[in-house]
Amino acid sequence: MRHPLLTPARYARLAPYVLALVMAAVAILYSASYTNGSASRLDAQARVQAATIRQLRAQQLAGCAFARDLGTVPVPDKPRPSKLGISLVTDSRAQWRGLHCPGTLPVPPGLAKWAAVYHLSGK
Repeated sequence: MRHPLLTPARYARLAPYVLALVMAAVAILYSASYTNGSASRLDAQARVQAATIRQLRAQQLAGCAFARDLGTVPVPDKPRPSKLGISLVTDSRAQWRGLHCPGTLPVPPGLAKWAAVYHLSGK
């Protein structure tokens, strides 16, 4: 004789609850798996981005060195410097500032005078 609590009708009424619990467990496992995969992809992207930033910073500092070399060239009084020469120095100084280079850039002797003569920024 069967026990009255284990009838097929009672099993049928429990089936939706059991199914809901199984589906919830599967959803949790899938979410955890998806989150783990997303974290791995984000880590890989962060590593690539960090390498790109390092490369760009190295290129920026190389540009800073070039601008510093041209922007600190002393300007002689004689012979009279050309406007091209003075504009190379002033434009290099502007490039150095535009690249947000570290440190300070000393003003070369004679630049302020000749930049004023040619109406260029001698900063």
